[in-house]
Amino acid sequence: MTAAKLSRADLKSYQKLLQKKFRQEEGKFLVEGLRSVEEALASEWVVEAVIATAAFLENRKIKGRSGASGAHHGEKWAEGSARDLEQLSDAETPQGIVAVVHRQEPLMDALWKSSSTTSIVVALDNVSDPGNAGTIIRTCDWFGVDAVLLDERSVELYNPKVVRSTMGSMFHLPVGNHVELPEAMRQAKRNGFTVYATGLSGGEPLSKGMIAKKSLIVFGNESHGISSEVEKLAERTITIPGFGKAESLNVATSCAVVLATVRLF
Repeated sequence: MTAAKLSRADLKSYQKLLQKKFRQEEGKFLVEGLRSVEEALASEWVVEAVIATAAFLENRKIKGRSGASGAHHGEKWAEGSARDLEQLSDAETPQGIVAVVHRQEPLMDALWKSSSTTSIVVALDNVSDPGNAGTIIRTCDWFGVDAVLLDERSVELYNPKVVRSTMGSMFHLPVGNHVELPEAMRQAKRNGFTVYATGLSGGEPLSKGMIAKKSLIVFGNESHGISSEVEKLAERTITIPGFGKAESLNVATSCAVVLATVRLF
């Protein structure tokens, strides 16, 4: 595959996207790694550019790439040095391929007003760890969740560590970024959703069949759990029973347990 050399001006411009300020100003973000770039190319998201090393382009087959230039939906392909790719990555070991993708915000009103009688939405309340947030999005994709909401205090969806942790799943389902969660909970209730909060203790023990078919399930901060405002707005609070001596469960693990219970039992 032939690709133009990455210009210094483009490198400088794309490198800025490692900072939240410029991601917000430009409306773009970076996607790193073969699997994630392939998923972006296969999605309806707008991919502006793909940058990869010469060795990567020569030795890898990239799904979603077509034509002599490699362009699939008009994206620009550029060849960068290993040093260039390091400057476009916050990973310890860059994979050699990065895409520049335009941000996309789902229409949440359409989600709440859906006529479907079965709809599971997961919301995150001040989940600050990027790895947890990304893993939750990937887990929700696995279990066929209809949408994920990240509230205003949660880590930004377009944070490079979040994007990398989703392994491309962020391109498979709607993910709301910086959502005003209390208002989203009110909208959900007005449209027939049952709203659940998950708690470290004190809630109803999670059991077979307890989650309604049309539900919004809120998971809280890794250390402090659900905020008091969210807990007050929730109709029910659920707790995963523990059988050993661990003090708590990781929030991404909790999400997986709850969704497995909903889907399998």
